[in-house]
Amino acid sequence: MRLNVGNVVAIPSQFGLGFVTNLLNCILNVVNPANPDNPPSSPGFVRELEDLIGRQVLVNTAGGPVTGLLVLVRADYAVLNAGTSFVLIPFARLQGITAID
Repeated sequence: MRLNVGNVVAIPSQFGLGFVTNLLNCILNVVNPANPDNPPSSPGFVRELEDLIGRQVLVNTAGGPVTGLLVLVRADYAVLNAGTSFVLIPFARLQGITAID
């Protein structure tokens, strides 16, 4: 799923990154509510991805490759900033990830 943020000029500084993180979490919970049949990924995998936060990455998914800045990693998904849009990637769809910077 892609969220088009092309019309967003700026996020007021009083909101900060925490606001964006909470907003993305709320959107994800509406689009893909928690599924107890799909357990979260291993903590080691999540820690490895967290080391890539802030870097440009190439992510191979079941739907094709996606390139962008890794901005958020949670227990079962990651978020990329791909220019003017944020891309939410559930780990169930992730096939591989490579740092490209």
